[in-house]
Amino acid sequence: MRTFKPSVHAFDQIHVLSFEGPDPYSRAGGIASRVNGLVEALALAAHDTHLWFVGDPDAVGHEQQGHLQLHRWCQWISRHHPAGVYAGEDVKVADYAASLPPYMLQHVLLPLFAGGGRAVVLAEEWHTAEAVLQLDGLLREAGLRDRVSLFWNANNTFGFGRIDWPRLNAAATLVT
Repeated sequence: MRTFKPSVHAFDQIHVLSFEGPDPYSRAGGIASRVNGLVEALALAAHDTHLWFVGDPDAVGHEQQGHLQLHRWCQWISRHHPAGVYAGEDVKVADYAASLPPYMLQHVLLPLFAGGGRAVVLAEEWHTAEAVLQLDGLLREAGLRDRVSLFWNANNTFGFGRIDWPRLNAAATLVT
């Protein structure tokens, strides 16, 4: 009889994509609490963890806290929408989807893959669905899709009418 033993080292980095994050500017509700707790727990367990979120326009763009790396995104847009993460939401969603996946691939994932590494990406809620589709496409074009386990999570149905479900289902494992 074979026994399944999951490898602790099946992946080298964990990336969480979320609109909300730890900055006061980025905290609007339950998403921030859930995501912040998750990335803090992963980092405390010594996993190389990256949180990509719509950050405070006045904070540094990249910050390392032990095993946790914070990547504040859409700051140039947030500067024009100081009321919080959801001010200018549609512009931020479009920029997040267009600019984050190519940056992540070029500057973080390709160096990881060059060393033989693998990554897990968990994206949260409807705001990140298009970014998941873009990342999946870029990885496929580069012949690297097998190096990333891609998940998309939702905890409510808000924004579901904006999601291309067949494409998202083909790109990622959908969880809730």
